[in-house]
Amino acid sequence: MPLKRIVGGLLALALVALCAILVVAARGGGERFTASVARGDAPLAPTLRLDRLDGAGSGSLADYRGRVVVVNFFASWCAPCRDEAPLLSTLSERFAREGVSLVGIASEDTREDAKGFADEYGLRYDLFHARGRDAAEPWGVTGYPETFVVDPAGRAVAWFSGPVDEASLVDAVAKAGGG
Repeated sequence: MPLKRIVGGLLALALVALCAILVVAARGGGERFTASVARGDAPLAPTLRLDRLDGAGSGSLADYRGRVVVVNFFASWCAPCRDEAPLLSTLSERFAREGVSLVGIASEDTREDAKGFADEYGLRYDLFHARGRDAAEPWGVTGYPETFVVDPAGRAVAWFSGPVDEASLVDAVAKAGGG
C-alpha cells in the first residue's frame, strides 16, 4: 500500500508540474517572439485582425504582405510614446513615398484616448485599436512604445523596446528591403 501511495503522489506531482510548464509556455510565447527577433531569427510576425482606430472596419498585418511594415505599439498615457510620436508622424510620410507602411496599434487604451492622441500628433498612418493586451501579448510587448520592422515576407527582422530614433529605424527599414 505505501508503494501505491508513493507512485500516486509522484504521478500527481508530475501532472501538476506538466500543467505549470504548459501555462508558462503559453504565457511566454510573446517573450520568446521578441527574443527570437533580437537574436536575428526573423520569426513570422503575428497577423492578428484588429479594429481600425477610426472605426472604419478592421485589418490584419497579413494585408501588408509584400512590403516592409513598421509596427508600433503605443498608448496615449505613455510619456515616451508622446516623445516619439512626432518622429513617427514625419517618418510615416517619408516611408509612404518609399513604399513602406507604418502601422500603429493602440494597446491598453480607450479608443477615444487613442484617437485624441493620434489627432494631437497628426498621425495619418494606419492605426488600429486592440482591447487590453490582446495584440501585445503575441508580439511579446511588455511596455510602450515598442516597434517592430517586418519584411515583405511577413518576418519580424528588427525590434525596438522604448522610443525609436530616426537613424536606427531608417537603417532597420533599409535592411528589411524598404527605402
